[in-house]
Amino acid sequence: MSMLKTNLRLLLLFHPFLAFGGPLIFQAGPPERAPSEGGIAFPMREPEYRKFTSSGLPNLIPIRKAPVGTSADALYGYNFVVSGTNRGWVLDGDDQRGWILYLDIDGPGDLTNRKPEHFEKVNGVFTLVTEITDGGTHWPIRFQITHVKVENEEKLAVAIQVNTVRKGAIEIGGIPVPFTLTGSMGRYDRPNHRVAFDRKGAGELESCKISDRYVNLAGKPYAFSVDAAGDALTLEESETLLPDRPALKPGTQAPSFSGPDIDQKRHRSEDYRGQLLLLEFWSTSCGPCRLEAPKMAKFFNQSAHEKVAFLGISSDDSEDRLREFLKQTGISWPQIREPFEGAIHRSFRAEGEPTYFLLGLPPLCGFPATRAARPRSLPTHASCRPSLRYSSSDPMRSITLGRGARRKATRTANRLQLTRCSRIGHCSFSWFAR
Repeated sequence: MSMLKTNLRLLLLFHPFLAFGGPLIFQAGPPERAPSEGGIAFPMREPEYRKFTSSGLPNLIPIRKAPVGTSADALYGYNFVVSGTNRGWVLDGDDQRGWILYLDIDGPGDLTNRKPEHFEKVNGVFTLVTEITDGGTHWPIRFQITHVKVENEEKLAVAIQVNTVRKGAIEIGGIPVPFTLTGSMGRYDRPNHRVAFDRKGAGELESCKISDRYVNLAGKPYAFSVDAAGDALTLEESETLLPDRPALKPGTQAPSFSGPDIDQKRHRSEDYRGQLLLLEFWSTSCGPCRLEAPKMAKFFNQSAHEKVAFLGISSDDSEDRLREFLKQTGISWPQIREPFEGAIHRSFRAEGEPTYFLLGLPPLCGFPATRAARPRSLPTHASCRPSLRYSSSDPMRSITLGRGARRKATRTANRLQLTRCSRIGHCSFSWFAR
């Protein structure tokens, strides 16, 4: 009996999944750096940085003391997140002499004695890769120096990549389904982390957030979960087959939504038929969102409100803080407040903040999501490029996109379609048409 128990215990430990009518557990491979570019941050001169960090960004630890020996041209940045706090960094140098970076790894905001880390050129790009230890978790972070054109002006930027992936495969009823776990900072189980399934085995990954919790595989519904370290994907068969989620691909029907704003007025997607509707997923704790807010307010004030509507979807946990920020920035369009894992966030699979969606006319752009194709007139900061420009004569029928590329659009009845034009780092722009 003792030998039988031992063998059974070994089977449970080392078999790739547990069948016995219970959970199915599939092991994931080792972590690999995600192929995406990462989020873009624009470093600032010290006075601009001091002004920005005094604006009350939650969980931000600003740089209080600069490193010894930095030049007068040193630049300051943020969005270096460790232990849930947003920490700063100082960048010094240039493309001729090379670049060095001082990271506030310990979080005191004092870099007086911090030693610099040096960038090296990799494939012509100044790159720095270092490993962060956060408690018992270790994860790689990559910084790259780049130059980004914003509103016809070339700006120095830093691409920060903290995402990693772990790959594996499941097999249900003899059908193999590859999967990919995407996490950040050594964690894979947070609500906005992702699991992608190649359900057709054709190399086309369909992505789900951890907060989605359910997926249909091989004709059966399963609840899924991932452990914190991303070692394994767990599936457990559910009783009711779920309807497939909207594909969120060009030409497909967009998800409907409904929710009350902070003044208790309910908004439904069908209420906006006949208008363009710009959805903005954001929060006051998002640094790029805060910097974009005045430009968004200006954009709103210049828009034809009878034809173009704005609706904010805020993940703020404090309504008071949200209202105060709206007052400060002059934002007057409605705001629905829900958690990042809320129903509307899940329906549109918003991957970061800010994320913009435009609901309106038939597909407005057929070009690929390349740097050259990104439009140039919505507010820009971090990795968020301008997204569209309405013609002054008839904003419902003519939109200028990309580098002068013009697309004419005509109305169709009772159909909501999606056109995705660009997606970069933590900001993605998508265009819907009806």
